[in-house]
Amino acid sequence: MKKCMISIITMILAFCFICTAYAANEITVIVNDKKIEFEQYKPYIFNRDNRVVVPIKEIATAIGAEVVYDEEKNIITFSKRYDINNGAFYDDFFDDGKEFLTLYQVSFRCGELAYWVYLETSDNNGNVAGQGEWFGMTDCISIHNIDTGAVFVPIKYVAEEFGYTVTWDAKTATVTLSNKNIKTIGHKLGSKQNNAFLNEVKPNIQALSECVEEMFCADVDFSEEYAVVYQSEQQYDNGSGQPSMLYNIKEEVPKGDYFEDPTKSSYYIVRNFNTNEEVRQYLRNYMTDDIINKWFHNDFLEYNGNLYLHRGGRGYGAVVCHPHSGEFLQEKDDKYYITVDFLYFNDFDHKEILEFTKIKEKWIITQMYEL
Repeated sequence: MKKCMISIITMILAFCFICTAYAANEITVIVNDKKIEFEQYKPYIFNRDNRVVVPIKEIATAIGAEVVYDEEKNIITFSKRYDINNGAFYDDFFDDGKEFLTLYQVSFRCGELAYWVYLETSDNNGNVAGQGEWFGMTDCISIHNIDTGAVFVPIKYVAEEFGYTVTWDAKTATVTLSNKNIKTIGHKLGSKQNNAFLNEVKPNIQALSECVEEMFCADVDFSEEYAVVYQSEQQYDNGSGQPSMLYNIKEEVPKGDYFEDPTKSSYYIVRNFNTNEEVRQYLRNYMTDDIINKWFHNDFLEYNGNLYLHRGGRGYGAVVCHPHSGEFLQEKDDKYYITVDFLYFNDFDHKEILEFTKIKEKWIITQMYEL
């Protein structure tokens, strides 16, 4: 009995210690001397990047911004409009005279370090004077918790982009934001990055990004997973052979003397293409065959009139061409040149120059050069 009581007391003390430790680690966020009350989800320190992340709803309300999460694109966008007749923040963004800030947007894609800013300015009369885009890198990813649906962003980058100073008190686990007496927000852009050409070739950059990530602009249904079997090991041919049968993994493995795929690869149906040639034909709208062949090697499985995305044992998505990193370089000999960023495991790796040539009234990527 005595041992039992000691055990119970020990458990109670341990529980109290855990609760105390958890309470001590709760994050407090103060904006202009007012504490933010978080309803369902709480701020926390994201261990991988050792940075404070906060739920998007409460932080948006606290800084007077609207926020939208596009679940399909996995993009969080904070927006804030300013009235030039009501103390709008302004900055000499482009070194060409005073321009009042009228719209400021900051977007983050969950799981990535890169983020981008879009802004609009007006002159003293309220007429649109300029637009701009700016791209940057955080040191902490934004997070979408698939289990709970909660979405978090690194508070430092949201706050600083909207003109707040950010301080962190480790002793009290408190983040303090303030924009008192701050009359400017945003970045002094070196050039207007909304170059009309950049906007025109965004679909090309997106198509290239899809190629680098081995998706090739396919609309894939990931809700149903399939596997394959082969007639023999010889037919398997180290994974390059044509399967004898494709079946839904919810069903039993086909009976018979089949050779099962040793890599246990998964296959998912593609909804917008039926053949590899259709994929190539689509990509030709954005790049030459030389560029296509660099990335695409008839990667999809053609089976019974349908096309299937193949995902094997190796990793995917380590290398990414960031679709929002385009920067205009120059025009020369009827060709246009831009740079795009390549990331490796979400960290900046290198830039590449893309050459564009107008072919049959379409801008096509004709060359790629690594810087």
